[in-house]
Amino acid sequence: STPTATPTLTPTSSPTPQPAARLASAHRAKLNGDYERARDEFQVILQTQSGREAVEAAYEVGICAYLDGDYAAARELLEQFIARYPQDHRVGTAHFYLGEALTAMGEYAPAIEHYNSYLAKQDVLADLIYTRIGDNYEAIGDHEAAVEAYKRALDCAPDLGQQYDLREKIALAYSAWEHYDEAIAWLQGIVERSKNVYRLARIWYLMGQVYRAAGQEDRALDAFAQAVNGDPRPGYAHAALVALVEAYVEVDEYRRGLIDYYAGSYSAAISAFNRYMENTSDYNPDAHYYVALCYFNSKSFDLAVQECDKAISLPSTAPHWGDMWLIKARALGRLGRSDEAVEVYLRFAEENPDHPLAPQAQWEAAQMREEAERFIEAANIYTTLADKHLNARLAPAARFRAGLCRYRAGDLQGADISWQDLINGYPAAPESLRGRYWLGRLWWQEGKVRQAGDMLKALADEHPRNYYGLRAAHLIANNGQVKPWPTPPTAPHFTADEEAEKREAAEWLRKWTNASAEGDLTAVSADVANDLRFRRGMEMLALGMRAQARDEFDSLRRDLDDPLKLYQLAWTTRELGLYAPSLRATINLVSLAPENSILDMPRLIQRMAFPTYYSDLVIGECTEKGLDPLLVFALIRQESVFDDQAVSWAGAVGLTQIIPSTGQWIAEMTGWPNYDDKMLTRPYLNVKFGTWFLERILKENEGNVPVALAGYNGGPRNARHWWYIADGDPDLFVELIDSAEATQYVREIYRHYAVYAGLYGGS
Repeated sequence: STPTATPTLTPTSSPTPQPAARLASAHRAKLNGDYERARDEFQVILQTQSGREAVEAAYEVGICAYLDGDYAAARELLEQFIARYPQDHRVGTAHFYLGEALTAMGEYAPAIEHYNSYLAKQDVLADLIYTRIGDNYEAIGDHEAAVEAYKRALDCAPDLGQQYDLREKIALAYSAWEHYDEAIAWLQGIVERSKNVYRLARIWYLMGQVYRAAGQEDRALDAFAQAVNGDPRPGYAHAALVALVEAYVEVDEYRRGLIDYYAGSYSAAISAFNRYMENTSDYNPDAHYYVALCYFNSKSFDLAVQECDKAISLPSTAPHWGDMWLIKARALGRLGRSDEAVEVYLRFAEENPDHPLAPQAQWEAAQMREEAERFIEAANIYTTLADKHLNARLAPAARFRAGLCRYRAGDLQGADISWQDLINGYPAAPESLRGRYWLGRLWWQEGKVRQAGDMLKALADEHPRNYYGLRAAHLIANNGQVKPWPTPPTAPHFTADEEAEKREAAEWLRKWTNASAEGDLTAVSADVANDLRFRRGMEMLALGMRAQARDEFDSLRRDLDDPLKLYQLAWTTRELGLYAPSLRATINLVSLAPENSILDMPRLIQRMAFPTYYSDLVIGECTEKGLDPLLVFALIRQESVFDDQAVSWAGAVGLTQIIPSTGQWIAEMTGWPNYDDKMLTRPYLNVKFGTWFLERILKENEGNVPVALAGYNGGPRNARHWWYIADGDPDLFVELIDSAEATQYVREIYRHYAVYAGLYGGS
């Protein structure tokens, strides 16, 4: 946002009617990431209050300026705060934020002074602060001081991975200081201690760089060779390979091919493997496998087929001989030669029935026929798979899929037989629940209403929280009519008598734990409060390190098996506004409880497991956009467990898990000013963007919730395709989603929504 003028910290004596409410509103805006609004609110408090509220506002307005990226204003405000209130308990954290602001501004030396001032007040995070001090010394070229700071950090670093990182920093600082022997010694120390192949590749590569800087080229090349001869997957193995090739050092061609393959340098990998095979009489046949993968990943499917043919002609004892058949079939499929692909799959399975990949080959052949809407052929292949490989992992799913294909072909009797075979043959398999639901649905469709009702009611009663149990109950409630989503409650309520609920939860805990008969059960016990991870988490939160604080509390949670302590941790992190650790601690508590279902536990426990955090944002956006807030709460719970700092493996960010490129597009579509990807961790913006995207997909799909959810997770275009081939059948739609992640996503949100509707849907 646009920097505002730096305010004065001189409060006036005219009070506002409700200073506590104003302060709470400002803190809420800060928690929501709406720092501009929070600054404005704290500014009003400064101008209208005196005493405790004014001091707090003076501190917070500087913090919010920093969080808003207005570092110059943060510097001035925090310096004023420290000068005005030198005895305030927040002075230490003010020094830390000043250090952060100055570092961001490139003023490294004065930042170091403020970091040291913070350490004089609080040292529980000394490892992190000394690391920052070392980084700043490095930035100004004082390598000797950097080494000393990093060593101090190492002395108190609690985490092994962090210790390795610091040893590496020490080595690189020594190298920059031209103390090469010391640098090598520190890197060698990591090699002797670490077993992590990715770290080791990096360390050997760095060692080579240090030797090279020291003018010891032979040792440098030896170090690069160590990285190359280790695990071929790490990126630094590839960097070391490049260094050796550029130095004209001969490298084993097979290993060179492996490293290039894992680095995604497919053309270079193919060349290396081909040179290897041409010059080696008794070569490793896996070279063909990797060449075929390179061609396949490069979308050169014809060449992939040719390479597979070379390998298939070799003895079947080759390590990846079976994989080559499957790669060939997949490549033929990509070329549009599906009949040939199916023939390859089935020939392999028929000729090699005992091969571990035989069931997989049949599965992929059946899928190919199913995609081509050759349903009876697909059903026959699925059935053959299950008949020949009764104990295979894919057998229950093959039984289910055979039934579904026969159902889609109009062979209802065949579908009935397939699903009954599934239920009778694999009663404990998850697919059995799918079979029971579909069989009940089929019977209802055929007019066998009593049989259908018995089947569906038993499923709903035995598995009330399972997706198929819920769908069974929904089908019964709608008298056999298949509807995609439950009707949203007309008047959801989000208020609660929390004190009464706390008393109920306390009585419940006392019945099955060793909790004392008196006292506040939410207060953290002394041993938890004194745990280093708890103390570090609390201090990290004070310093705005929300993701790191989350990790500390989660680490502590994983070691707790006492239900009372889990309850205390869940309550405490909830009150701190750190919601993900709270929710996860609650789930751990639920797993220890004597009840079989969370629905039988106290309402407070249910609400902590299925919360409505950020309700001011969610309800506001849903009201504006006409969305069901319970749906959005269920979506956020699935996406991020209410973790505003969550980042997925795919790079999706924040509460509603927006991918940065999608965030850029939404910002353009909505005309959002001064957008930056970093803003996606700000809840107020993330919820606004996530609900905008959901609303758009819902409108595109005429309000069809499962299709919109599948589109939110797997892409709107894909979701429309799945709905089209399902021919408007919402149950079939979920089964035909060809992304396991998107399928699970829709099912899980359906499950969450059922609980939210029960908890908040009105009486």
